[in-house]
Amino acid sequence: MNTRKSFTLIELLVVIAIIAILAGMLLPTLGKARNTARGIQCKNQQKQLYLAAMLYAADYKDWFPGIYKKYVRVDEPGLSSAPYRYYLNASQKKVWSMFSCPAAKFVLTTTQSWQHIKYSGFVGGANNFTPLNLKHFGRKSGTKTIPTPSKVLAFADGAESHPSGCGCAAYGFFRGTTCLTTPKADDPSGKKGETAFRHNGNMNYITLGGNTNQIKAHDGIGSVDFYNRLQMPDPGTWALYKPGGRPTDSTGYSDI
Repeated sequence: MNTRKSFTLIELLVVIAIIAILAGMLLPTLGKARNTARGIQCKNQQKQLYLAAMLYAADYKDWFPGIYKKYVRVDEPGLSSAPYRYYLNASQKKVWSMFSCPAAKFVLTTTQSWQHIKYSGFVGGANNFTPLNLKHFGRKSGTKTIPTPSKVLAFADGAESHPSGCGCAAYGFFRGTTCLTTPKADDPSGKKGETAFRHNGNMNYITLGGNTNQIKAHDGIGSVDFYNRLQMPDPGTWALYKPGGRPTDSTGYSDI
């Protein structure tokens, strides 16, 4: 005599419902864990970029790589992404992936807009800001006191730029708070913009002193609040300004 009892339809539906409830409870946790893992990977990439930049500085009289000479620009299309290629011993494609945050959802659409992770235009030179030698930090320069390296951003997660290539991502560096905190709203594709706070609401950064950390904030946070949370002075108070802008890429700075 067969005494084996089978599941009734109701019992089966109850089991399925329990599994669905458990999955619904676990998925957000798993998603958060995945984002945390991506955040750790992003931090590791920033650390490697920082080490490559410091190796370059050690070989070139303490100048942080930026945009003052064409061959050190990582965002110029067609170049070999030196010095990062050389000091990371990596292909250009690999260097591009190093500047790409694994958690970033926005797509950079031009050859000049492939960097989710930005380097400091206040340190490496950008537009009217002249590059700073590492020896400048922690000292007085004219009427300005340059903060210590631990109080200066070197690399940081960046916000989305306009798909046309305009905005901070087009040049690979940040030169203002909005480059990190405010995504461009006029995206013709209709996609929502994204700020640097993509790691469970946190932004990854590394200081010029090599300190890797996170800051929790929100889209569009103001400069004062942003730098207060970082416990750093606003670069606008210490960055060196050159009237008329920087020299062209073909000439560069003669003293570097």
